[in-house]
Amino acid sequence: MDTRRSQGREFYEGVHSEDEMERYNQGLYAERNDIVLEQLSSCLPDSAKVLDLAAGSWYIAERLIRDDRVQSYTWNDFNTKLVKAVREKISDERFSIDPFDADDSEVSLNEFNVFICISLEHIEKDLEILSKLLPGTTVSICSPNFDSKGHVRHFNSMREFKSRYQHLIDVQHEKTYHCKKVLQKYVITGVRV
Repeated sequence: MDTRRSQGREFYEGVHSEDEMERYNQGLYAERNDIVLEQLSSCLPDSAKVLDLAAGSWYIAERLIRDDRVQSYTWNDFNTKLVKAVREKISDERFSIDPFDADDSEVSLNEFNVFICISLEHIEKDLEILSKLLPGTTVSICSPNFDSKGHVRHFNSMREFKSRYQHLIDVQHEKTYHCKKVLQKYVITGVRV
């Protein structure tokens, strides 16, 4: 596994147009998002206080906010075009947007009991962030087997992916999602130990 530094806000401002965001929501990664939602459905706590970190789209938020167990949903991304689109797509009193920098060491995650991150490959301080979660927090994370300019790491197998996080997460669900012939995304859901 190769590791690099996270890209700054400037990089993500130019990443997706609104049309690309819509395609991203409905196309290549919709199945991955459905896997996250399916895995979460069986272990979502009552009075769920969700943090969707580096969300990348509104797909999961738009669907999970419909669940009566969700008490609050904090959506995070700092792409201003994406934030604007999400504000237009989701209007629910339980839903809020907080565009903080995930790599900021001062950010507290104590108020959340559900943590989702489908973009973990973009975050340099992944282990530090997961370490901030309280024990018992439901965690659903994803990462790919392919590299990209915005990725700080990628994994060659589900075993390698789980190995990085197993000291922090008691994995209850795992699935490898094949998004193209050789491209894969790894999804695990479990509980912060």
